[in-house]
Amino acid sequence: MLKKLVFITCLGAVLEFFDFAILLLFASQLADVFLPAHSDTGVLWMFAIYSGGNFIRPLGGIIFSHFGDRLGRKKLFRLSIIMMSVATLGIGLLPSYAAIGGMAVVLLACLRLLQGLSVGGELPGALVFAAEHVSPQRRGLLTSAIIASAVLGLVLASTTGVVLNALLSAEQLQDWGWRIPFVLGSLLGILGYFLRRGIVESPAFTRILQEQTVARIPVKDLFQSHARSILVGVGLIASAATMVSFYLFLTPYASRHLNLSEGSIYLVSTAIMLGLSLMTLLSGWLSDYLGRRRMLFTGGLLMLLVAWPAFSALQDGQLWLVALLTLLPAAIGNGCYEAALVELFDTRVRYTGVAVSLNIGVCVFGGGTPYVLELLSQMGYDKGPLLLMVTAAVIAMASSCFMTSRKGFALDEAASQRLAARH
Repeated sequence: MLKKLVFITCLGAVLEFFDFAILLLFASQLADVFLPAHSDTGVLWMFAIYSGGNFIRPLGGIIFSHFGDRLGRKKLFRLSIIMMSVATLGIGLLPSYAAIGGMAVVLLACLRLLQGLSVGGELPGALVFAAEHVSPQRRGLLTSAIIASAVLGLVLASTTGVVLNALLSAEQLQDWGWRIPFVLGSLLGILGYFLRRGIVESPAFTRILQEQTVARIPVKDLFQSHARSILVGVGLIASAATMVSFYLFLTPYASRHLNLSEGSIYLVSTAIMLGLSLMTLLSGWLSDYLGRRRMLFTGGLLMLLVAWPAFSALQDGQLWLVALLTLLPAAIGNGCYEAALVELFDTRVRYTGVAVSLNIGVCVFGGGTPYVLELLSQMGYDKGPLLLMVTAAVIAMASSCFMTSRKGFALDEAASQRLAARH
């Protein structure tokens, strides 16, 4: 059962984040199709539409987690992936601006918001669902495997860009080639939905259901009893969310501002995401032995040390050096925050707590990164990447100092109360 659960949750993460990322990776083509004026404004609007999907994630997290903490994890776990598939297919089949005018842009934005609602519930649900099934000694490994799989979804998206750029001409990619990944991603998502039909409810939720201690209004209980944990959780995500969005932003940024070929940029982007995925998994495994708090602080400190040389390498167009300098600290944050979030909250409000913290963190630190960096670049301020890396690293380090380590403890209220009594 555990092996099947690992496979289903990881596959779902791959598919969800493949669907979620391809809009940014094909931003230039989409801007020409839906905002046909060949100017910086069209691309900037496309970044805004991409960011809109991230900004609505907290709302999706609250909606999904409310019912997840009320009715159970598995029902919402299935709904989120079918919602993402429908939205992604809609984008892939959407008529262009030339066909239906400004309505094309409106529909694109609406479908992107639907994607955001879906992923806002999917990732927290997957983390909670998996963590409540696994033993405490493997919690960091399994939850980091889900995030590593999400990054693999970004690898798959970037690889799709490499393949399409190699097989199609610029005209073909512009006319119809960009639609291929959206249609493919939606079909794979439907497959993921059917694979999830046989999963069972988590033991932790089954226990509180039997004890009739399910929260009536989870988000209300969350803010009454876990307000501090929410702030800590948001901060723990800062560095990881910033760096993942920064890596995604490298493709359009390097193409437009560093005059590098899209084919070579896609290759570097793919390699970065693959390295991040593998190192994320390693970091999660190590956190089961070394503890999440210690590793998150170390990751933030390392990011501070490499921020300036990484920024200098970026200005020189040395993307490989940027990757070598930043991958380790980025992977430490990306592999450790998941289990740390799950351990911050009790079973009654765990789904809601993880969803609120994770989605606000991604929204604040990751959602607007592409838009802000592009806007600053167009305004002539080129130190945006440096500023974001340093700020996010400091916040992550500070948050790790305020978190309570629960490594090795079972995810039930009794264990949480015993630990709290010791502190």
